[in-house]
Amino acid sequence: MRAAICTRVVGRDEIETDECLDCHSASPELFSKGKDAKLMHDAHVAGRRADCLECHEPSEHGAGSDYLEIVRSSCGQCHSDAHRSQTILLAGLRISENIAPVPSLMHSVETNCAGCHNKLKHSNGQAVMTGSGETCAQCHTPEHPEMLDRWKKSLEAEVTFVEEVETEALEALNAAEGRLDAAKLDEAKEAIAKGREFLDVVRIGHGVHNKKYSIMILDEALTNFEDTIDLLGSGD
Repeated sequence: MRAAICTRVVGRDEIETDECLDCHSASPELFSKGKDAKLMHDAHVAGRRADCLECHEPSEHGAGSDYLEIVRSSCGQCHSDAHRSQTILLAGLRISENIAPVPSLMHSVETNCAGCHNKLKHSNGQAVMTGSGETCAQCHTPEHPEMLDRWKKSLEAEVTFVEEVETEALEALNAAEGRLDAAKLDEAKEAIAKGREFLDVVRIGHGVHNKKYSIMILDEALTNFEDTIDLLGSGD
């Protein structure tokens, strides 16, 4: 059973590192260990029966709080790992041993989402901040908007091609049901699932966030789908 979430809480029970200095001497080791919640609770709560507020900032429960605003202003209450795919592309996070991670140029100069997404747009009745070629030109050259359009078109073509091979792999899997042994079918299903994971990173994360890394990820997705087709067509 999922634990209930209190939706009428103001404050985040933040830990102020200055509080540590009431009992400890300042050191890099002290502050690094302070991020280990289990270690801190084992040492202070179980070991020394410390009171919560000796380390944590207070939170206000119930009265006086706006129970709707608390969750509305916190994406994580409803959306699990929002913008994960965009983060993978921007930071060049490793998602496979077969793909060398390649951070985007924007990541190398620590330009975050708001640096490019500064144009107000209305989508499905909601106001959202979006990026555009004009935004690129504000920091780069007048030719950059055209470059962004070329990236979008080339990546859309790449995604479409990989999706077509994905469909071929699924058709091959359906045709193989009842013909091949369970072990080979499970291997094929796993390869298709892995290929879809890679494809979704680019589909959901929008490949223009990191064109080079996106192409590499799409190549890995394609390999999974093509290997599935070969596996299923290799005979009984």
